[in-house]
Amino acid sequence: AVPFIRQLDKIDHKGTYLAITKQKVNYSEAFTILNKDPNITYLSPLILSKGREMGGYTSKIIVKTKEEMTQEKIESLISKYGLNISEYSAFDRTTVYLQSKEKDALKNQHLANILHESGIFEYADPNYLLFVYPSSDPKYPDQWHLKNTGQLVGPTGEDIKAEGAWDITTGSSSVRIAILDSGVDLD
Repeated sequence: AVPFIRQLDKIDHKGTYLAITKQKVNYSEAFTILNKDPNITYLSPLILSKGREMGGYTSKIIVKTKEEMTQEKIESLISKYGLNISEYSAFDRTTVYLQSKEKDALKNQHLANILHESGIFEYADPNYLLFVYPSSDPKYPDQWHLKNTGQLVGPTGEDIKAEGAWDITTGSSSVRIAILDSGVDLD
Protein backbone atom coordinates (compact mmCIF):
# COMPACT_ATOMS: atom_id res chain seq x y z
CA ALA A 1 0.00 0.00 0.00
CA VAL A 2 3.00 2.31 0.38
CA PRO A 3 4.08 3.46 -3.13
CA PHE A 4 7.84 3.58 -2.47
CA ILE A 5 8.09 -0.03 -1.34
CA ARG A 6 8.91 -3.05 -3.44
CA GLN A 7 8.93 -6.65 -2.32
CA LEU A 8 12.15 -8.65 -2.41
CA ASP A 9 12.27 -12.39 -2.84
CA LYS A 10 11.34 -14.41 0.20
CA ILE A 11 14.75 -15.17 1.72
CA ASP A 12 13.81 -17.45 4.57
CA HIS A 13 10.85 -19.26 6.09
CA LYS A 14 10.20 -16.48 8.61
CA GLY A 15 8.98 -13.79 6.27
CA THR A 16 9.36 -11.54 3.30
CA TYR A 17 11.78 -8.65 3.36
CA LEU A 18 10.98 -5.26 1.89
CA ALA A 19 13.23 -2.64 0.37
CA ILE A 20 12.65 0.98 -0.50
CA THR A 21 13.00 1.61 -4.22
CA LYS A 22 15.81 3.73 -5.64
CA GLN A 23 13.56 6.73 -6.18
CA LYS A 24 14.14 9.71 -3.90
CA VAL A 25 12.48 8.99 -0.56
CA ASN A 26 12.52 10.61 2.85
CA TYR A 27 13.66 7.51 4.76
CA SER A 28 12.66 8.92 8.13
CA GLU A 29 9.13 9.47 6.82
CA ALA A 30 9.08 6.01 5.21
CA PHE A 31 10.11 4.33 8.47
CA THR A 32 7.50 6.34 10.38
CA ILE A 33 4.76 5.18 8.01
CA LEU A 34 5.93 1.57 8.00
CA ASN A 35 6.36 1.50 11.78
CA LYS A 36 2.60 2.04 12.12
CA ASP A 37 1.74 -0.97 9.96
CA PRO A 38 0.71 -3.87 12.25
CA ASN A 39 1.77 -6.39 9.59
CA ILE A 40 5.40 -5.29 9.79
CA THR A 41 7.25 -6.79 12.71
CA TYR A 42 10.71 -5.36 12.11
CA LEU A 43 12.28 -2.61 9.99
CA SER A 44 15.88 -2.51 8.87
CA PRO A 45 17.75 -0.53 6.27
CA LEU A 46 19.59 -2.75 3.81
CA ILE A 47 23.34 -2.80 3.54
CA LEU A 48 24.25 -2.16 -0.09
CA SER A 49 27.45 -2.87 -1.97
CA LYS A 50 27.64 -1.50 -5.50
CA GLY A 51 23.84 -1.19 -5.48
CA ARG A 52 23.25 -4.82 -4.49
CA GLU A 53 21.50 -5.82 -1.27
CA MET A 54 24.13 -7.49 0.93
CA GLY A 55 22.24 -7.74 4.23
CA GLY A 56 20.59 -5.87 7.03
CA TYR A 57 20.22 -5.72 10.77
CA THR A 58 18.30 -8.26 12.80
CA SER A 59 16.44 -7.56 16.05
CA LYS A 60 19.33 -9.04 18.02
CA ILE A 61 22.38 -7.42 19.58
CA ILE A 62 25.53 -9.41 20.36
CA VAL A 63 27.39 -8.44 23.52
CA LYS A 64 30.55 -9.78 25.13
CA THR A 65 30.84 -9.20 28.84
CA LYS A 66 34.28 -8.40 30.24
CA GLU A 67 33.86 -11.26 32.68
CA GLU A 68 31.40 -14.13 33.04
CA MET A 69 28.18 -12.88 34.64
CA THR A 70 25.10 -14.64 35.92
CA GLN A 71 21.97 -14.48 33.83
CA GLU A 72 20.29 -12.42 36.56
CA LYS A 73 23.11 -9.84 36.51
CA ILE A 74 22.94 -9.47 32.72
CA GLU A 75 19.13 -9.23 32.81
CA SER A 76 19.31 -6.47 35.44
CA LEU A 77 21.72 -4.50 33.21
CA ILE A 78 19.70 -4.82 29.99
CA SER A 79 16.08 -4.78 31.18
CA LYS A 80 15.89 -0.97 31.27
CA TYR A 81 16.60 -0.94 27.52
CA GLY A 82 13.77 -3.34 26.63
CA LEU A 83 16.20 -6.18 25.90
CA ASN A 84 16.01 -9.86 26.86
CA ILE A 85 18.58 -12.64 26.71
CA SER A 86 17.91 -14.67 23.58
CA GLU A 87 20.76 -17.18 23.93
CA TYR A 88 24.36 -17.63 24.96
CA SER A 89 27.09 -18.45 22.49
CA ALA A 90 27.71 -22.20 22.35
CA PHE A 91 31.44 -21.53 22.53
CA ASP A 92 31.78 -18.72 25.05
CA ARG A 93 29.65 -17.92 28.12
CA THR A 94 30.68 -14.24 27.95
CA THR A 95 29.10 -13.78 24.50
CA VAL A 96 25.35 -13.26 24.72
CA TYR A 97 22.69 -12.66 22.07
CA LEU A 98 20.14 -10.12 23.25
CA GLN A 99 16.67 -9.81 21.74
CA SER A 100 15.28 -6.32 21.29
CA LYS A 101 11.61 -5.41 21.52
CA GLU A 102 12.27 -2.46 19.18
CA LYS A 103 10.73 -2.67 15.74
CA ASP A 104 13.22 -0.19 14.25
CA ALA A 105 16.75 -1.40 13.43
CA LEU A 106 18.16 2.12 13.75
CA LYS A 107 17.01 2.25 17.37
CA ASN A 108 18.70 -1.11 17.94
CA GLN A 109 21.93 0.34 16.55
CA HIS A 110 21.57 3.14 19.08
CA LEU A 111 20.96 0.60 21.89
CA ALA A 112 24.11 -1.31 20.88
CA ASN A 113 26.08 1.95 21.08
CA ILE A 114 24.68 2.72 24.55
CA LEU A 115 25.61 -0.77 25.78
CA HIS A 116 29.12 -0.44 24.40
CA GLU A 117 29.64 3.02 25.89
CA SER A 118 28.49 1.76 29.31
CA GLY A 119 31.93 0.17 29.73
CA ILE A 120 30.37 -3.06 31.03
CA PHE A 121 30.72 -4.88 27.75
CA GLU A 122 33.85 -5.58 25.74
CA TYR A 123 31.71 -5.01 22.67
CA ALA A 124 28.05 -4.61 21.73
CA ASP A 125 27.12 -4.89 18.06
CA PRO A 126 23.94 -5.39 16.07
CA ASN A 127 23.64 -8.91 14.71
CA TYR A 128 23.69 -8.59 10.94
CA LEU A 129 21.81 -10.67 8.41
CA LEU A 130 24.02 -11.28 5.39
CA PHE A 131 22.60 -12.42 2.08
CA VAL A 132 24.65 -15.13 0.41
CA TYR A 133 25.16 -14.72 -3.30
CA PRO A 134 27.13 -17.46 -5.02
CA SER A 135 28.36 -14.95 -7.57
CA SER A 136 30.35 -13.20 -4.82
CA ASP A 137 32.75 -16.16 -4.96
CA PRO A 138 34.85 -15.82 -8.12
CA LYS A 139 35.50 -19.59 -8.09
CA TYR A 140 31.80 -20.50 -7.78
CA PRO A 141 31.43 -21.47 -11.46
CA ASP A 142 34.24 -24.03 -11.01
CA GLN A 143 32.64 -25.69 -7.97
CA TRP A 144 30.64 -28.31 -9.83
CA HIS A 145 29.68 -30.06 -6.59
CA LEU A 146 27.60 -26.99 -5.60
CA LYS A 147 25.92 -26.45 -8.98
CA ASN A 148 26.77 -28.83 -11.77
CA THR A 149 26.08 -27.34 -15.17
CA GLY A 150 28.28 -29.91 -16.86
CA GLN A 151 31.23 -27.53 -16.63
CA LEU A 152 33.76 -30.11 -15.37
CA VAL A 153 32.45 -33.56 -14.50
CA GLY A 154 29.22 -35.52 -14.40
CA PRO A 155 25.82 -34.84 -15.86
CA THR A 156 24.15 -31.48 -15.40
CA GLY A 157 22.21 -31.29 -12.15
CA GLU A 158 24.18 -33.97 -10.30
CA ASP A 159 25.33 -31.86 -7.37
CA ILE A 160 24.39 -31.23 -3.74
CA LYS A 161 21.70 -28.63 -4.62
CA ALA A 162 23.44 -25.93 -2.56
CA GLU A 163 21.40 -23.03 -3.92
CA GLY A 164 18.15 -24.70 -2.85
CA ALA A 165 19.60 -25.29 0.62
CA TRP A 166 20.72 -21.64 0.84
CA ASP A 167 17.08 -20.60 0.33
CA ILE A 168 16.33 -22.37 3.62
CA THR A 169 19.46 -21.55 5.65
CA THR A 170 23.01 -20.36 5.19
CA GLY A 171 24.28 -22.19 8.24
CA SER A 172 24.54 -21.99 11.97
CA SER A 173 27.49 -22.13 14.35
CA SER A 174 25.56 -24.78 16.30
CA VAL A 175 25.68 -27.24 13.38
CA ARG A 176 28.82 -29.33 13.05
CA ILE A 177 29.68 -31.22 9.92
CA ALA A 178 32.33 -33.88 9.39
CA ILE A 179 33.48 -34.51 5.84
CA LEU A 180 34.94 -37.96 5.29
CA ASP A 181 37.20 -37.96 2.29
CA SER A 182 39.35 -40.66 0.70
CA GLY A 183 41.52 -42.68 3.05
CA VAL A 184 38.85 -43.34 5.68
CA ASP A 185 38.45 -46.95 6.77
CA LEU A 186 35.05 -47.33 8.42
CA ASP A 187 35.99 -50.79 9.78
